[in-house]
Amino acid sequence: MKRRQFLLYSAAGIASLGAGGGIWLSHSNGQPLTIESALGKLAALQGRVVISTGEWSAFQVFRHLAQSIQYSMDGFPEHKPEWFQNSVGQWAFSAFAMKGAMHHDLSEPIPGEPRWEVEGDVQSALLHLDSTLRKFAAYEGPLQPHFAYGVLAKQDYIAAHVMHLNNHLSQIRV
Repeated sequence: MKRRQFLLYSAAGIASLGAGGGIWLSHSNGQPLTIESALGKLAALQGRVVISTGEWSAFQVFRHLAQSIQYSMDGFPEHKPEWFQNSVGQWAFSAFAMKGAMHHDLSEPIPGEPRWEVEGDVQSALLHLDSTLRKFAAYEGPLQPHFAYGVLAKQDYIAAHVMHLNNHLSQIRV
């Protein structure tokens, strides 16, 4: 294929994605993407019997969320290729951020994440998540690149963590 044809087809494809994406992105859920809002949701679960309607137990969900936040400070164990982070990853994050919500496979671990127990004390895992989120809020050191989205500013990481938490909390019931 000639360069000119390639560029024309590429531009048409991007325009189609943009048009379709614009419709999809116009439906924001309106939830604030702040650490305070996330902490409020976690506080509402403390001291209550919490179950998960998904494949993972509530204990696993809270451990996974805390680990994801910790990795943003310490470094993720595995990363998508740089070309992925700089293209698909950044596009996905931008789309999620514009919508104000993330949707992903809720039983897929972070690449390279060590396995943990399936069951454990749910309230302890919830308190650990709360503590890790507060630690991130106070953290002033360098942030590590996200395994899929690449380099994120702190405000972007806050949005990513809160959207991730909100997505997983969709399967949590009291």
